[in-house]
Amino acid sequence: MISNKHILFFRNISGITFVDSINDSFFLPDALDNDITSMINRFIRAIEYHTKDMLLLPTKIEHINIVSLLNTSFFNNCKENNVFQYNYRYYKAPEQLKNMENDFKIKYVVPFVNAAFDVNDKLVVYWDTPLNIYTNSNMKIQKRQTTDAKFKTIDGMEIGVVEIKPFNTPTEKVEEDRVRLAEISKKMLHKRILAAKSEKELVTFAVMIAGIDIEYFVHEYRPQESTVATRDRIDNAKKYTFRLLKNSILPTTPNTFSHMSLSLESLAHYKKMMVKSIASASDIEKPYLYSNNHKEFEPTITLLKLGSE
Repeated sequence: MISNKHILFFRNISGITFVDSINDSFFLPDALDNDITSMINRFIRAIEYHTKDMLLLPTKIEHINIVSLLNTSFFNNCKENNVFQYNYRYYKAPEQLKNMENDFKIKYVVPFVNAAFDVNDKLVVYWDTPLNIYTNSNMKIQKRQTTDAKFKTIDGMEIGVVEIKPFNTPTEKVEEDRVRLAEISKKMLHKRILAAKSEKELVTFAVMIAGIDIEYFVHEYRPQESTVATRDRIDNAKKYTFRLLKNSILPTTPNTFSHMSLSLESLAHYKKMMVKSIASASDIEKPYLYSNNHKEFEPTITLLKLGSE
């Protein structure tokens, strides 16, 4: 959850209004299809009953990444169980260990996020790659120009970003990444607005994963909701809304595997929201909505390197 200090930062410096919409029924996922549900049930039963030889095989090409997630998570759970049995006096759960971010990401996060995507998608997830929005930025003074992952349409538009922090990350570091999410998604939003031909494109997406906690955000642009700017700029606050839609659980650890169905439902629904925001073929001939609106954009804040950082 974003602290009051950072909410004030959004409002006073960046012109972003933070809204918590978790209880507002904005996010209502559909149930997973029967084939996926059946595989998840086998996966959960295999872990609960300490089965040693479960191996799932995909029956559809779009299920390859989901099957990979379930098989990988099952293997990791079996390995943890074996370590516990043979070294129970010294065993520590993953949540209790000092985790390197990259190890945490590869083992627990990448298989989960990739599970929502398949070869037929209009959307691609890229891991640890530079953001196109910073192509013309000064790399020497900017703190970071990459993010843990980004979502990109097949025509090259960046529309979403993921930030990851492992177990036991200090709160201030997690808060800093939430601020980065809001600012990066706002910068992506500006690029998207200038190319938009339909209202559905006036949104970008941001995911925060800190330990087992997942937060799904959208960043919305609604110029019609903002009034004429005043000297203190307060009236422009609702132009940008960074909205928290859903809290979820990362289901790939030994203590969270039972959340697999609900967590995949949330991820699949969030991906559908991203896909629905992509321009359709019927939009091609339409005029640009805000191609000359760059003068009305609020400035984007970028975290810079300080001293020896």
